Amino acid sequence: MAQVFDGITVLDFTRGMPGGIATMVMSDFGAEVIKVESPFEKKFRESSGAVQW
Repeated sequence: MAQVFDGITVLDFTRGMPGGIATMVMSDFGAEVIKVESPFEKKFRESSGAVQW
């Protein structure tokens, strides 16, 4: 069964929880999400998931 965002690619340039949740929901509905992060900002990448959520 086709989903709402099938065939759509989303580039995620967001930082923090609101953008992450939005792209997670889009992914749940069929979008391919590509997360783009700064190589210099490691705040969220190196922390545990509990800190982010």
